[in-house]
Amino acid sequence: MLKSKTKWKLHTVDEVGELNKDVALHPLIQQLILSRQLTTPEQLESFLNDDLLHDPFEFQDMEKVVARIQEAIELGQPILIYGDYDADGVTATSILMRAITELGGMVESYIPNRFYEGYGPNEDAFMQAV
Repeated sequence: MLKSKTKWKLHTVDEVGELNKDVALHPLIQQLILSRQLTTPEQLESFLNDDLLHDPFEFQDMEKVVARIQEAIELGQPILIYGDYDADGVTATSILMRAITELGGMVESYIPNRFYEGYGPNEDAFMQAV
């Protein structure tokens, strides 16, 4: 078995407990916050409520996408998530799959093989999905 060359430094229960007095967060999130040395209420507020994320409804036709997913769930129709093999693509695919599953949807994913199918949408893969 490989042995890590790095040693994890976890904060004590007392340090985490101090943070928990003001904000009710899962202990692992508290560990992350303390590891990032966010100790003031202002730093914590900025970290937890950052506005770097854009509103997903700024995407064109997002309302139609949501309505179609809802319709598929209600009708028991299968949903296929066409993903991507890079880190954000795999992450996005897994998040969508979990969310749709928790909403009661029947969902599967397809992540193309970059060596055989290349980059981006692949017509052959779409045809096989149909």
